[in-house]
Amino acid sequence: MLEIISQMLLCLLGAMLIGFVIGYLLAKSLEKQSDNMLFNIKLLEDNSMLDEDEKSRKLKEVENEFSKSQRLLKECRNKTRHLKGELLKKVNLLEKTSNQLQDIQKNQKECREHQNKILELERLLKKKEAELKEFETVLVKAEKTIEVLKRG
Repeated sequence: MLEIISQMLLCLLGAMLIGFVIGYLLAKSLEKQSDNMLFNIKLLEDNSMLDEDEKSRKLKEVENEFSKSQRLLKECRNKTRHLKGELLKKVNLLEKTSNQLQDIQKNQKECREHQNKILELERLLKKKEAELKEFETVLVKAEKTIEVLKRG
């Protein structure tokens, strides 16, 4: 049982690691996109051949893409935070369950030890009862012998 819990704990930790790696890679990707958008904005500003309307239209497109990327990044970070919290709760629950299982196993071991002691004491009790019966038969024989000697 402890082995299963250990495997579950390792799987959860692996899932958490994978989640962090995916979140990190997604954040880096979105960061590169925002850098590309900023670069495009600079190119638009530097490009004097485009007229003002074209510049403003392209600028709005880039700003919309940038805000969309920022929103996606924020959603991703929130989801990662939420998943991390859920994973930590599950890890804590697993640790608590593991500790309870270890306590149960310890109690079972103690119980087996007590049962073994009880069996040993019962065996000794039977042995002593047998000795006592032998002693009683010797006493009964001795009493009979004494009675025979008194009569005779």
